[in-house]
Order: sequence, then C-alpha cells, then structure tokens
Amino acid sequence: MKKLCFLFFLMCKRSLKKPSFLILLLSFPLGAFLFASASKEEERGYFVALYGEEEDNVSTSIIRRLCQSDYHLLSFYDCHSIEDLKKDVLTGRAQWGYIFPKDFETRLQTGKARESITLLSSPSSLFVPVSNEIVFSKVMESHSLFLLKQTLEDNGLSSSSLFSMAEDFYEGHLASESSFSFQYSYKDATSIDNLIPPFLITSSFSGFASVLVFLASLTGILSYEKDKEQKILSSVPYTFSPILPMLSILAPSVLAGASVLLGLYTSRQGEGIFIDIAKMAFYILFLLFYCLLLKLLFRNFTRLSIVIPLLLFGSLLFSPVFMDLGSFSPFFRILSYLFPPTFYLL
Repeated sequence: MKKLCFLFFLMCKRSLKKPSFLILLLSFPLGAFLFASASKEEERGYFVALYGEEEDNVSTSIIRRLCQSDYHLLSFYDCHSIEDLKKDVLTGRAQWGYIFPKDFETRLQTGKARESITLLSSPSSLFVPVSNEIVFSKVMESHSLFLLKQTLEDNGLSSSSLFSMAEDFYEGHLASESSFSFQYSYKDATSIDNLIPPFLITSSFSGFASVLVFLASLTGILSYEKDKEQKILSSVPYTFSPILPMLSILAPSVLAGASVLLGLYTSRQGEGIFIDIAKMAFYILFLLFYCLLLKLLFRNFTRLSIVIPLLLFGSLLFSPVFMDLGSFSPFFRILSYLFPPTFYLL
C-alpha cells in the first residue's frame, strides 16, 4: 500500500512539473477569487453623500426622503459637514455627492433653482445620470407639496390642520396604486421554466469545473499511452502494471478536482463543502471508468489524440456548460449524456 501511495505521489508530482497544467490549476481558483471580489463589489453598490448647507424644510425633507428610500445599487446618506462630503468623495467612500445651497428653498419657490445643487463626482461615475434623476424626482416631490399648500392659501384655505391633511393625502398618493405603478411577483419553478427561452446562457464555474477535471483525466490517459509507447514505465514492477492506467488518470484528476473545489469555495458557487467533495469524488471515479473505456476502444496514443479534442468540443457544445441545447430538442439532451460534464452538472 505504501508503494502504491508513493507511486501515486510521483504521478502527481510529475503532473505538477508540466507548466501548462500548473498554470491551468492555478488559474481556476484565481479566476474564482476575482469573480467573487467583483460580485461582492457589485453587491455593495454605490454610496452617495448628501449635505444641506442650511436646515430648511425643503432640503431636510429631500435628504430625508433620499436616505430612507431603497434604490438597490444606490445608497444615499447624510453628511455632517461639507468637508466630510468632500473627503468621502475623494477617498472613495462615496462615489459622488450633492450639496444643497443655503437658500435652496427660496430658489425653488421663486423658480430660480436651476443649477443650484452642486455635484461632486469623478469622471468615471457611470451611474451619475441615474442618481441625478432620482434626486430631481425627490426635489419635485417636495416642490409639488409646496405648490399644493400655496394653492390652498390662494383659495383662502390656510389652516394648519388642513395643511396637515393635505400633506398626509399627498404622501399617501405619491406611490399609490391609483397612479402609475409596477407590481412585482415571484412565480414557481414550473412557470419560470416556461418563460425562460431555451437558449438561456448557463455558464458558471460549475460548468468550467466539470470540463477542467474532464480535461485533466483525458491528459492522464494520454500521458499513459505516450509513456507506454516510449517504454518510460518499464522499470515499474509488473505487479503494478494493471494499476498504472488508473493512477495516470487519477493523479491529474485529483489535482484538478482540488483546484476546482478551492475555486468553487472561493467564488461561493458550491453547494456546501461536504456535498462538493462527495460530488467531485463520484465525478472523478466516473471519469476513471470513462477513460479506461476510451483506452479499451482506441488502444493507442495516436487514436486518442484524435478523439480527445472531439470529446472536449462535444462537452462544450452539448453539455450545459455555456447553453442547454437539450431545451431545444430531446435529441440534444440524449446526446449530451455521451459527455461526462453533463453528469456533473445534473
């Protein structure tokens, strides 16, 4: 058993000495880490700083509305001073910021509010136009409320209780279903499957992982056939001869599987560490029998060299790595089961 483990260790060591294979193993977890970092940054969204130079009713109301609203990617927050706002924008804590002037309420009520709000941002801020529209909508909400109160005063209705009722009425109908609105709802899986087009892109780290481990196992059996033709393994005791093809397949497959598990864990694409390990172990065993069958069918290095690119191309095309062709026709679904990555992605 010790000799067997030592021979397996030598096979793994030999695989790692191949620069192309080593780069491939390292690139997967590295790519997964970069993907996870980008996803985390996207989930974090963009922070927008706000500051009012004077605590008037309008500026305070606009800033409060913006801070209390949920815009998913955009998060507004109030700064204590204009220096804090500038510092946050310069240091990157806030992607951009808005400064409301001291006399903003007077400008708004007299119709002279054009270009009165100062915007501080970097040239690369792509979501500034979207943010501008949001801020403008909140400005119009506050200004519309002022116009409503002014209309009541012009008609001799100036009691505080009436103003309070009008404000409550206005707030209640800003986003009511009596005006234009959207309603979001979630459907069950069956309904969603009927809505999703059959050419839905399914590329994920799981798909690339299945192809990577499959490629590693194919290179293992190819290396064995090449070594056999060149009689490199002739010094190995005869008792180990039946096991050599298995070790040649398992060594790169196990290394690739470890790289994949690390990548899936880093990118948060896995189903759980124990489930992923068990799933990968069964997949590697399946690849072992699959490659041994290929060895029996094609028997030499030349034939395998021709077949392996076809198998890889078929896996990328028919297995649900990039797209699920089985959604178009049952024929493609049956054809996909000829390629091992399909079984890993089930």
